[in-house]
Amino acid sequence: MQLPVKKENQKLFHFSEEKRRECVISYLVHKSLKKVGELTGVNRHTLAEWKDQPWWRDIEAEIVTEHAAKFDQRLSKLLETSIEKLQERIEEGELKLAKDGQQVSTPISAKDLAYITKTIFDTRQVLRNLPTSIQKRDDTLLNILAEKLRKVALTASIEETEIIDIEAIEETGQ
Repeated sequence: MQLPVKKENQKLFHFSEEKRRECVISYLVHKSLKKVGELTGVNRHTLAEWKDQPWWRDIEAEIVTEHAAKFDQRLSKLLETSIEKLQERIEEGELKLAKDGQQVSTPISAKDLAYITKTIFDTRQVLRNLPTSIQKRDDTLLNILAEKLRKVALTASIEETEIIDIEAIEETGQ
């Protein structure tokens, strides 16, 4: 991204694009213009002016997007490795130390396997934008209300219904 370095903003003209990018990165890390000024040697007032410029927001967005992409790659690699190891453990069992000091492969317990299966299934459902559980509604109250509304609709129109104005009266304890 090419940043403006025109004479109309003399403060901007004196600093390289690299220095300005360094300032934005420092600000994203420290969230303090004073700290950024101390770290980069750029005056805090200049930084405050820069922060209000569109190019600052553009660099921020670019950096955040880059960071998110790198983080996503790392998470994907970690997830892939974890799934491979999990697959190995499910197929070959877990290594445990026997009383005689030898390593013995034991099958994964049913409880652990059930937990793993549920977690993987729920995650897959979320990724597919599908429900992870089904909740049954109790329609009894809705059916009662619907029936009452039907009766009111059949027996009288709203215009014919008598409206009673009531006033709340506070009881005094005796």
